[in-house]
Amino acid sequence: MIPSPAQIEAARKAHCVKKRDDLGMRYLCYSDDYHGVPRGTVILGDRIIPGYPHIGRIFALERGLDRHFDGEFYAEEKIDGYNVRIVPIEDRLVAFTRSGVVCPFTCDRLPDLLDIRAALTMWAERPELVLCAEVAGPDNPYIDAISPRVRQDVALFAFDFMQVGRPDYLDLDRREQFFARFGLPRAPLYGRFRASDVARLKAIMLDLDAEGGEGIVMKPPGPGVRLKYVTPHATIEAARSDAPLEMELPGEYYIRSIVRMGLSMRELGLRQHDHSRSAALGQALLEGFEQALDELEATGEIAKRFTFKVHSPDSADRLLKNINRNARTVRVREVERRQEGEYTRVVVIKTFIRSTARLTELLGGRAVFD
Repeated sequence: MIPSPAQIEAARKAHCVKKRDDLGMRYLCYSDDYHGVPRGTVILGDRIIPGYPHIGRIFALERGLDRHFDGEFYAEEKIDGYNVRIVPIEDRLVAFTRSGVVCPFTCDRLPDLLDIRAALTMWAERPELVLCAEVAGPDNPYIDAISPRVRQDVALFAFDFMQVGRPDYLDLDRREQFFARFGLPRAPLYGRFRASDVARLKAIMLDLDAEGGEGIVMKPPGPGVRLKYVTPHATIEAARSDAPLEMELPGEYYIRSIVRMGLSMRELGLRQHDHSRSAALGQALLEGFEQALDELEATGEIAKRFTFKVHSPDSADRLLKNINRNARTVRVREVERRQEGEYTRVVVIKTFIRSTARLTELLGGRAVFD
């Protein structure tokens, strides 16, 4: 949904719209979903950049396809990274995060991630396009998930176009033309399918699971529901990554993860010969949590270490300032900065405030009444 001026004003009064001033740009962004307008929607002058909506998840592939798709749909790889939307603003390209704020890291690294000249040619022709992409790789400042597609640094994978002032996606046939014509790096595409092609999709899922991939996203060529389906491997890795945060994530998150993994293993035929996955899930949950406890007792905090590189040291400064200003439950501090050729390498420690406080109380003997 694209909000009207009256709806924007109502959202501001409800404290769901925040004023921002980043890279010399003043704009508004939705900090929460509000009356059909998704979190991350950006209002920049008379331009409204739609927030990227949530994608439905199915737990049963075959039944899900039968239920939601009557005709053809595209299937592409779901990349495990962080979401950005890229638009031209005056004479530069700007990347907004899923939450609707300018990302100094992505903006700094865009010349490494895109053919800027080709991209600007595309936007000169179609200035209303919003490029939706995932940035993945081990050297990013946001998440510690590792994609098998990027073993070093970071890379960008485009997967959609939205349009300024419109809530819908560009039709995928047109998307494919733009991806090919302007050489945009894109998420791997497996082709067009029908619900009856479930055996082919299961084979793709088994290959992705073996490679350490996250899963697939299925999209109709035009309007309609979009669905994601993830591998058992992705569930285990998410449990491993989130283990230090077990005190702040809702219990429903873990129940759904177990149900999702059990159903996918059964449907993909993994249950009969791969009982090691059950042990791997338990190990990811318990060992990751144990490491968090060890760290808390040793340092007094639960934290993760992130490393990334930027062209400009100012980009790193802005990034850390943004995270500390916007995040409610984390704080970031820099512990190292060094020059590596044309780049500045930055190492930061991200402390999880809520988890640290809650576990400190439990270790201190606090009683909890179930």
